[in-house]
Amino acid sequence: MKSPVLYLVSLIFLLSCEVEISKEQAATFIKFYGNYLNDSGADVVITDDGGYAIAGTSVTENAVTGMVLLVTDEYGNLLPRFPRYYSDGRNCGANTILKLDDGFLLCGYVMAEEAGGGSHEDIYIVKTDENGRVTWSNTYGGAGNENIQHAVRGNSGGFVIAGYREINNKKDYWIFSISENGTFIREVPQQTVQNTRDNMAEYLISIPEYGYLCVCTYHEDTYKGSNVFILSVNNDLNTPYNLSLGTDYNDFGKCIIRGEGNQFYVLGNTENASSGRTELAVYSIEMNGLKFGSSSVVATIQSDSADFIAEDFVLTGTGRLAIIGSDISDGNYNILLQFLDQGVPDGRINFGETGSQVGSKIIVTDDGGLLFVGTNAYEGNSMISLVKTNEEGRL
Repeated sequence: MKSPVLYLVSLIFLLSCEVEISKEQAATFIKFYGNYLNDSGADVVITDDGGYAIAGTSVTENAVTGMVLLVTDEYGNLLPRFPRYYSDGRNCGANTILKLDDGFLLCGYVMAEEAGGGSHEDIYIVKTDENGRVTWSNTYGGAGNENIQHAVRGNSGGFVIAGYREINNKKDYWIFSISENGTFIREVPQQTVQNTRDNMAEYLISIPEYGYLCVCTYHEDTYKGSNVFILSVNNDLNTPYNLSLGTDYNDFGKCIIRGEGNQFYVLGNTENASSGRTELAVYSIEMNGLKFGSSSVVATIQSDSADFIAEDFVLTGTGRLAIIGSDISDGNYNILLQFLDQGVPDGRINFGETGSQVGSKIIVTDDGGLLFVGTNAYEGNSMISLVKTNEEGRL
């Protein structure tokens, strides 16, 4: 069942970050942040005091696109010392954020200039203290494009980074570790996937006693499409096993979460062979350490009139999967919140009407509600959106 929630563009002004939310309103809220130019939200985490830290991209005061860090209280009200902007004078942006004991780690990209006037992307990571002051920053990459999709705490300290690098116009997944102060340590050796090109690491999850699982997408030369594969990475950053998911059509991996025991859920997209529409796809994998056991398709969720783009998902307190992404119909983008209960679609809510709304990241809050960050765009401008609902996705 689909339930639309309509947000007019005037709410951008009525519910912007200057309007504070009281304790009584904190169970659910909508907030917008930005300078009314071009701001986008990528990721959100819960802070130690129950507030939220948001990472994204914003046009800074000197017209350079930079990383932005916003920290709020539990009601979504910005703390006085935020937002904070990060740029070394070049265009950059944040894709993901980690909450650390002493601050935050913002991970994204920076545009590096080339001789002759061109440019390429390098991975850009900024470590801050809890007040947003820079502790260190570093870039990683070479002559081609490199970008980061996700990062996790290393099982033995430091951080593990997942993304891609481009060599000779071909993208390969790039998974590597860095120390607490940003020093490069080692990388995962490339594992050849036959008849493929443009392999990208999308999302990491830590299995502390064994290593990590990484969701990747690769493009097949044989079928001229894409597919999903999962890498198991041990704590020494070797890849003993991999598992391919998906079909002979276009499939894309997005993220992975742990279920009960040794079960993991993988979220992605698949292309319907008949309609050409993009559908949500959820898979289940049983693990034995880093060895793959059985795998299956839990569900595909589709619409006859829209494309569903998956971005992230969580397990709610009642054991349902809550998927955030976008519903695209006739060129219009709305935030999509889709529930899945034991493999059966169990309610869908759309947020948005005027302009373009995109959902990027979803988390479960301390009170059991849902919180998701995204971007609200209208007539060439955009703002960061933060929506808190109850466990059922209701405001």
